[in-house]
Amino acid sequence: MQQVPPYRALRGLQAVVRDGWADRMARRYASHAQLVPPFREKAADLRPTTHGWVDDLRERDLRKAFAALSSPPKPGPVEAVLSELIDRVRRYFAAHSTVGVVGGAETGLARLCLMLARFEAGVLPEPDATVEQIHRSVPEDEVRELVGLVRKLPRALGDRLDGPGAMRGVAEPVFVHGLAEGDLMIGDTLVAVSLGDAAEVARRLRHLVAHAWLDTGDLYGVRAAGVYLADPGALVTWPVADLAARLLSGADPDAARAEFRALAEREIAAARPVARPDATPRHRRHCAVVETTMPAPGGRPRPGWSVRPNGPTCPSRDLAELAVPFCAGLPDGWRLDYSEGPYGNTAPHWEAVKGGQKYRSSRADADGLALVHFFATEHKTPSAPVKTKKPTVYGPEAWKTAFGAEWTYWDLWFGVVCVADHNGDWDELDASLYAKPANRNFAERMWSHLVDLKERLAATGKTAADLVGGLAADRKTLAKARSKVKQGTGVRSKDHSPAMRDTPSHRHLLRTHFGSWDLYPVSPRPFYQRLSGATPFDLEAPGWGISALENIRPLFDALNELEAEHADDPPVLLAVRRAGLTAASLAFHRCDDSYGALGDDASAAMLRFTRTDWRATGIDATVFWRDVLEVFAVLANFGATYKNESELMANLGADRDRALLDPLVKDLRASYAADRLDWFAKELGQFWDSV
Repeated sequence: MQQVPPYRALRGLQAVVRDGWADRMARRYASHAQLVPPFREKAADLRPTTHGWVDDLRERDLRKAFAALSSPPKPGPVEAVLSELIDRVRRYFAAHSTVGVVGGAETGLARLCLMLARFEAGVLPEPDATVEQIHRSVPEDEVRELVGLVRKLPRALGDRLDGPGAMRGVAEPVFVHGLAEGDLMIGDTLVAVSLGDAAEVARRLRHLVAHAWLDTGDLYGVRAAGVYLADPGALVTWPVADLAARLLSGADPDAARAEFRALAEREIAAARPVARPDATPRHRRHCAVVETTMPAPGGRPRPGWSVRPNGPTCPSRDLAELAVPFCAGLPDGWRLDYSEGPYGNTAPHWEAVKGGQKYRSSRADADGLALVHFFATEHKTPSAPVKTKKPTVYGPEAWKTAFGAEWTYWDLWFGVVCVADHNGDWDELDASLYAKPANRNFAERMWSHLVDLKERLAATGKTAADLVGGLAADRKTLAKARSKVKQGTGVRSKDHSPAMRDTPSHRHLLRTHFGSWDLYPVSPRPFYQRLSGATPFDLEAPGWGISALENIRPLFDALNELEAEHADDPPVLLAVRRAGLTAASLAFHRCDDSYGALGDDASAAMLRFTRTDWRATGIDATVFWRDVLEVFAVLANFGATYKNESELMANLGADRDRALLDPLVKDLRASYAADRLDWFAKELGQFWDSV
């Protein structure tokens, strides 16, 4: 079962956003992304069942849905904040919750659920609230109480969480539009959740039987009913017929059910499917969004995002994420391409492509996604038999499944080189990669994959020789393996394995730029977002070569304005200036600073940061020093601290914290050395020597 949108929360927020916003947010969930019109434009009202989609608010005029196909107006500040908030909620649940699994991130999930429940109840955020302020608005005691209740679930539900069936769980099943909604379906059991009040439990039992009887189309396949008592963590269930017999005290359940249904059908409209389940393609493969580049005629490649496998390269991550369900649903051999006219004479559009066949969709909805109906127009004509060409292998593709795991061609090539050239010794292969690296970045990527492969092999108890077998002696395989692993022949960024992308230097920079922000008394995140918004280029996009001389001034003007605005509030001022350091570092990673404009502004920003009264903010000294030393080491790589090391450390009062700093510096330098980030270890040593 896929995760579904928080329907009622989206509906509650509709009071402060523009019409259609809730539907756009719902379509970002994989469960709803492939709805076809007119149902696509009322996605927030549609819920999946085993027999199709149920419309929860049928009174909405479907004819108005087609008017929403044009581009929506620009969102206001509240709508932009709520869009980001719902996107974060969706990504957090995708990363930290698995259907059928309880445990691992209860506190974070509980906070988000309570926040969504407040929206559902009509408790709306303030017009100028930030994402962080809304997130922190949930009382801690409520979070702790809910976490305690959740931790009782595994004992109560047992193997029901892993039960068979395509629809293992349905939240808030709809039996009558606007009148009868249940709490939860688990497998074939309709469950009511209660805190244990006897009168409430009795009432909920009657509701359970009524809901089961109202499911005349067997949309949910209700065969049993039960009550989950949240406080003691106990689930009691009965077959629907047995529960009905007990509640009717000897009356005939079949006769009562027939009479109830006859009455109900005269007075209310039970839920019926409004869209067939086959109105959306079945998913055929798993797709992932990866960072990449896009070709730009006559210029440098542009940063972008690619959907793998067989998906488009998109200019923004949001667009790529919206395209994932479409790519996953493509038949074998097809791919979805995103196309923009290089000279602006063609509107952006999507094409389904297979060989020489291209089917273009010119109509796009409010999300910029095409309403694709390519496959109805696919024509196959008989042709002469053609020799099948062996597909080119680039590295990330699956090579084979063995020892209970899947292995890629990169794994094969590393294993072959290790066995043939280094007698199966991974350490010897490791040393050879760094012996004379023509490109240190390439060497780090290869080493990162080597470490990952060693760990995966060790988990199976197998060696490189066990993995590659006789292919270590195959001349063609060995030649290709050497050219890829040792020389990087033909290796492009999109050919990298996940481990080659997630290198130690990448993880270090991510931690340095953003990793400690939630430990500050005031998070730098909202101020960084304002700085990022003021910068005329994307600070976090890949690629280098933007002229700092022409593009950097708006960033530091915005930083100066923020500092002046919060000059009398030390915790906020510290957050502002810390956000400025991250923005400056990211600008260095994007800009050509040949004229030194960025370096001068970054050095001045660092000095102002060190003059902030950080001790008055209440931040933990160990947290502060570790974060500062890491960001200083990164900025030193661009010369922003040149000849200022002593002044920076003195301004922060390093001598006063010498006893704390000595073991901290040693630990950081050891961490850098273990990740082979020798430059950062050296820079850190220079800062320590200046104290």
